[in-house]
Parts: sequence; C-alpha cells; structure tokens
Amino acid sequence: MAFTIPDKGEGLNDAQSVLFQEHIRTLVQGIEGYNGVISGLEVSWTSGLTVSWTAGVVRCAGIEYAVASGSVALTADASNPRFSHIQIPVGTAPVVNAFNDVASTPPKITTQTDSYITLAMVYVPTAATVLAAANVIDMRVFRESNGAKGAGRDNVFYENDQTVDNNYTITSGKNAMSAGPITISAGVTVTVPAGARWTVV
Repeated sequence: MAFTIPDKGEGLNDAQSVLFQEHIRTLVQGIEGYNGVISGLEVSWTSGLTVSWTAGVVRCAGIEYAVASGSVALTADASNPRFSHIQIPVGTAPVVNAFNDVASTPPKITTQTDSYITLAMVYVPTAATVLAAANVIDMRVFRESNGAKGAGRDNVFYENDQTVDNNYTITSGKNAMSAGPITISAGVTVTVPAGARWTVV
C-alpha cells in the first residue's frame, strides 16, 4: 500500500478523511523525489497503543539510507483525540520517531517547521488504551531507487535526466557523476563545494 486518505465513513473517525496541509507537503516532497520512501517502512498496529514499522530504505535530502525496523508506544489524551505522526526527520542517520499533534476536538494536524518523511498517521481516540489496524493510515510516498536498474534481475543501468531545471548543491564531502550530455537551464545553478567534484561522462 502507499499514501492513502480514506473516504468519509471508511475510517474510525471522519477526521481521518480530511486532507490537511501537512498531507500536501508530504506528497509534494515525495513527488519531487528529494524526500520519500524507496522500500519497506510499513507501519502497523501491534498491541495496546504500540505501533511498529518494518525495515526499509528512504531518500532523505536526495541521499538514500537504510532504516531499521522498530516500534513506539503512543500516548492518548484524557480529554480529546489526537493524531500521531510516525515520521523520519530529514538529516543524517535517519531515525523513526512519533510526533504527537495537539489533542483537540476535532483532532487537527500541527504544522511542523522541520522537514520530515511521514510514514503513517495514527488516530488516537480520547483516553484510548488500545488501538486497531484501522487507526493507522499509510502516508508513505514511494520513489524509485537511484541504484542500478535492468530487466529481470539485472542491475546494470543507471539513468539520469539530461536537463537540470532546479538549483542544486552537491553534498559537502561528496562527489557526483552524471551521464552526459547535460544541459543546465537558464538561471539555474549547480554548486560544487570546495573539495567536491561533479563529473559528466
């Protein structure tokens, strides 16, 4: 499964069917390919208020990382329902965590200032002590790996675009390679930090 918003009446609460600003943000980041899920990291209810996720691979700030499986116990508010986001803050050595939105009726999504990859949104009812599978909504936006591709089990071909349409800075301490020819659009800048190299072959 992948990014899903249930129709009204399909979830445990109609608030799960609302398209929030943070959902749009998650989709845009994934579609742009800068932040997203390559494989795995499916979140599911385990028991009580605990949810778990499978191991997988993510692309954070354009770099792919392996992420270990794990679990986290969520907390319920005594007076109001809330959403909890199972997410990965964008940065080096990505780690899955749970972000609890402010409890309210109806529940709302808190706008976060930092970049993150959302794996799931979990509806936590008022004073809940146990959840169910339907509490968890899949929010993963999948992207293809930057690794080699091919037919069948072949992993031979690396494909890249031929035109740079957006400004890009190569990661400090890293080198980059592209198969040419490469055209850089007018007004677009590719920044190569000191000590880094960009090779077009």
